[in-house]
Amino acid sequence: MMLDDDVVAVSPSSTYRVLKNAGRLDRRVVTPSKKGTGFIQPTKIHQEWHIDIRPCSPATKEEAERRIAKYVNYYNTVRLHSAIGYITPADCLVGLSEVIGQERDRKLEAARKLRQEK
Repeated sequence: MMLDDDVVAVSPSSTYRVLKNAGRLDRRVVTPSKKGTGFIQPTKIHQEWHIDIRPCSPATKEEAERRIAKYVNYYNTVRLHSAIGYITPADCLVGLSEVIGQERDRKLEAARKLRQEK
């Protein structure tokens, strides 16, 4: 509702009608909508759901076994695991967790001393 000096209340529909009749609403520049540009419509229903997410799947069983063995080796000897103190499972099985922890503490203490000297 709009309030005016003469009129107590003016409804939005009467305001629109008055402005439309006066030509005040026709002065805006209308540009065509760019909504939807760049989207390619799929030719079949749900075609976008069936995209191959594994473009380099192993061709043979031996290739698959080699890839799995490579990942298992990485998982056990390279990747750090948070559940066992950010060391590798191979180091944990050998019993190096204490040695690695002491080495980390030594390096951390050296870094703290260096920071205090600056």
